[in-house]
Amino acid sequence: MDNLDLIYGIYNLIRALSVLMYLVMGLAFYAPLVFKSENISDTSIS
Repeated sequence: MDNLDLIYGIYNLIRALSVLMYLVMGLAFYAPLVFKSENISDTSIS
């Protein structure tokens, strides 16, 4: 039972880390696009 609990804990840890990395990469990818689109809209208005 202890071995299964250990494997399950490691699996949860890896899953949490992969989700975290996915969110970080998503933010790193979308943030520049959002900022660029905002800058473009600001320049077009002014």
